Amino acid sequence: MKIKNLVALFVAVFCSGASAPAQTWTQGPTNFVYYYLGVAMSADGCKLAAVSSGQHAIISTDSGNTWQTNQASPIYGTCIASSADGSKLATWNINGGNYGIYVSTNSGGTWARTNGPTAFNSIASMSLASSANGSVLLESGSGSYIYVSTNSGASWSTGGSPSEEWVSGACSADGTKLIAASSSGIYTSTNFGFAWTATALPAQTWSSLSVACSADGKQLIASGLEGTYVSTNFGGTWRLSIPEAGKVASSADGTRLAVAGNFVYTSGDSGVIWMTNSGPEACTFIVSSADGCELVAGTQHGLGFWIGRFVPSPRIDFASSNGNVALSWTIPSTEFVLQQNSDLTTTNWLDVTATPQLNLTDLQDQVTLPESAGDAFFRLSAP
Repeated sequence: MKIKNLVALFVAVFCSGASAPAQTWTQGPTNFVYYYLGVAMSADGCKLAAVSSGQHAIISTDSGNTWQTNQASPIYGTCIASSADGSKLATWNINGGNYGIYVSTNSGGTWARTNGPTAFNSIASMSLASSANGSVLLESGSGSYIYVSTNSGASWSTGGSPSEEWVSGACSADGTKLIAASSSGIYTSTNFGFAWTATALPAQTWSSLSVACSADGKQLIASGLEGTYVSTNFGGTWRLSIPEAGKVASSADGTRLAVAGNFVYTSGDSGVIWMTNSGPEACTFIVSSADGCELVAGTQHGLGFWIGRFVPSPRIDFASSNGNVALSWTIPSTEFVLQQNSDLTTTNWLDVTATPQLNLTDLQDQVTLPESAGDAFFRLSAP
């Protein structure tokens, strides 16, 4: 396999700005009568879990096409977070006096209360974030400190978080890098929350809105009353990306961003150009799959949420080392098959038999193949 001749072929192109990407928005379940406060999603967008103000969580294992009530879950969940594979879940429960954070390690089959915080400031400010493997949990909004667990909720620590009115948090895929918003500004941590650094964004902007980050934690998005800002260097510098405000979400590579406020706005180029979507209005939350092509947005104009889908366009990256070629791409929200061909003048594309492995530090599927003497071309094809 000649590395200089290796080409990655794409099956679709994602556009932003005036040329809108193909998208569809469908309403979530309508036979549930309570107000939904949060949705968690696996990295591939296949597994979803939604919590509401007066019933058990509901679970979907087919990207929201069908739902089932999770009878084992707490009844009043205010927010929810998920591991990359959807097997580990964490939710804040405020029903029946048993306030606290509950976790599940079997996709909602059973739940257990943790010894985390049991008091909170307001439902609107409560936030949970999870690392890709579910071991690191970040909680904000329950009090004057940020709570972090590095063992899936078995124990919690406030670490070195300053005393603030915290309203939102996010973490990198490996859980080492954290970002949190308080009423006085945006803070970051590079050591699981044991030390925090204030960034240079204005303090009065961030009360009650949200933050998100890429899988490596380097690219940040923060939305406040004066607009939405992005950073490509972990908060070292920021730029105003769009004057709209709302809840925010980011793809694993930080290129596909979403802001859900009066409308849903999306960008496919790290916030340079934005487009208005045909999705819900007056949104209360938004979550994204790893590739940014599946979104779930809650709405105030109805008892439910909407699921948005865009045409995925996974990009293949490659690297050569010790006689092997490593191919990788962000785990897509639609099934793709890696195929190989030695001659682009033919249609002899063959499926690569190696099973992709998910890298939990960057949420990319990876395949390693031995180099060969001839040319090799690769593409991702929808089956």
